[in-house]
Amino acid sequence: MLRWPWVFWRPWYRRMNENPTQERRAVVRPLTNVQVGTLGGTFCSIWVNFSLGDVVQTVVMATLGAITSYVVSRLLDRRNR
Repeated sequence: MLRWPWVFWRPWYRRMNENPTQERRAVVRPLTNVQVGTLGGTFCSIWVNFSLGDVVQTVVMATLGAITSYVVSRLLDRRNR
């Protein structure tokens, strides 16, 4: 049976062979105040560093890269026929 790697490093998941007739459910621990504060501070410090210009530039460059890749693959496919 194939086991995904995350089964081994998340101890709050049941093992696959524990009871094969029942479906597996995740048991999620609630976050503590320290964890919530750490996540909130991390999110706020990352969010401040994003600007609209950076996001637009990333979208434009990804679009150009996808279009270029598509055109080149079509040209190479036509050449190989």
